Amino acid sequence: MLFDRWEAKLFKSSKPNKSPNLYHLAGPKIGTEEWRATLVLINGLKDSPSRNWESPSGRRWYEKIVEEFPSVSVVSFSYTTQPFRTKSEMYTEEIARDFRLSLCKVDVFDKHVVFVAYSYGGLILQHLISDIASIELDSYFSIRMINLKAIIFLGTPNLGTNYTKLIIPLMSQAVNDIDKNPRMSVVLRDRFQRALAVIKGDTYCFCVGETLREKFVFNLVGKISIVLKGAVVVNVKSALGIPDSDGVAVTATHRELPFLEFEEAERVLDVIRSHLRPVKVDPIISILER
Repeated sequence: MLFDRWEAKLFKSSKPNKSPNLYHLAGPKIGTEEWRATLVLINGLKDSPSRNWESPSGRRWYEKIVEEFPSVSVVSFSYTTQPFRTKSEMYTEEIARDFRLSLCKVDVFDKHVVFVAYSYGGLILQHLISDIASIELDSYFSIRMINLKAIIFLGTPNLGTNYTKLIIPLMSQAVNDIDKNPRMSVVLRDRFQRALAVIKGDTYCFCVGETLREKFVFNLVGKISIVLKGAVVVNVKSALGIPDSDGVAVTATHRELPFLEFEEAERVLDVIRSHLRPVKVDPIISILER
């Protein structure tokens, strides 16, 4: 009971401005004959479902994945949160529940699935997996969740972050959610791990943590600007804080993580590739589709 109250207090976030949805970014659309697997992207706080993954140079790493795997559909889960306080709020677990319904609506789990979650999006994903495991696994989930092949966390605060300590009174509850409170964060992390065991799949978890401080650029008169260095948003210990998972600390800032342009990016891309190859229709699902 005490843990449940902690979770209710911790994982509360701003209410989305519009209904959460899945946005198709690349590859065949889900449900078509060409579709054989899905790469699901989950952005961070106040990020666009598409621009979050696009580097300043305009590069989108997932397009390279689709070139190599033409039968992979890339979709992004869209939700909206604000970094500063708003009047209407909802729990992060409620966003995760909407996410689950969006995935089920188009039967994403009928094929192989790989999730890539950035920052706060990783907490939403952990709630999603925990939510699926907490309900009675009917024939729909008990059969299909074996298709959850891999989860990649990019800068997810698994043990919290103290980056917002100085201005926390002004921040929204979504930011308060990820403020440093290791004991509460461990509750969700442990629920997530137990959920993976309940699902009985062979899901591979890979965590990525930044090592560089975030930069703040203030443009002044003309071409004059000031660059200030802040702190590491999510420290390596927190980002790699999921036991029994693989991970890597990379030479990037928190904001640069979803672009996958850092020195160690190829290792992350190889993890994604290895769990999309070979892309086959699950035999059990094939029987159901007949």
